[in-house]
Amino acid sequence: MNPMRTHPPIPSLLTLAILVTLGCGTSAPPPASSPASPPPAEPTATAAKAPEPTASPEPTAAPAAAPAEAKPAAEASASEGEMPEATPTPPSELLTAEDVAFVLDWQASTPQLVATEKCQERAGEDAAAVARCVEGERAKFSADVLRFRKVGGQLRWTIYKRSNDRLQVVYSVPIVFKDETDYSVSLLLQGKGTGYPPIQAKSNMVQLNFPSVYSIEVNDPVRGDLVYTSKRGVVTD
Repeated sequence: MNPMRTHPPIPSLLTLAILVTLGCGTSAPPPASSPASPPPAEPTATAAKAPEPTASPEPTAAPAAAPAEAKPAAEASASEGEMPEATPTPPSELLTAEDVAFVLDWQASTPQLVATEKCQERAGEDAAAVARCVEGERAKFSADVLRFRKVGGQLRWTIYKRSNDRLQVVYSVPIVFKDETDYSVSLLLQGKGTGYPPIQAKSNMVQLNFPSVYSIEVNDPVRGDLVYTSKRGVVTD
């Protein structure tokens, strides 16, 4: 007779089966392992730092307006507060200005130098004698005043001799202005005139130079350089 096997009690087996069943049904399988995500990269200095505002570009200048029509030079200078450059007065206008005559500047003329040298040779070191001699030479010179004016519609050149406070006409001739520049003009003599010319006796063309607007120079072949200064009211006729 086989020995009798010992079986666990049925209730114990049933309980174990239930527990196994519950354990298999309720516990979810562990999630499949996914590759680990890399840790977030540490923000770089550029990413962590807010971008600094950059200077806005300078506004582009608007194109310049088209220049206005150029003004004349004189008008442009006046508009800028500058005086326009003066234009030289023509010599013919300086000569014929109203009530103007040209008086000999004896001290600045060649005859005075010639007379002084001559008198010094005669009188030596006697200053008073030299002065009297020079005065006598001065009295011999008769082209003291020159005048240029229209007489009866005709332009004339007149030469006066001064005697004390009186002026005496020694020569007068019709003329025409020729070869005028900013600083010179020539006199073309029309005929022989009246009287006798004390200067430029053999010339029918006389050049006058203007070192300034107040004076003229005449180069005489015999007398040398003669300087005359403009004055008003010298001749009243």
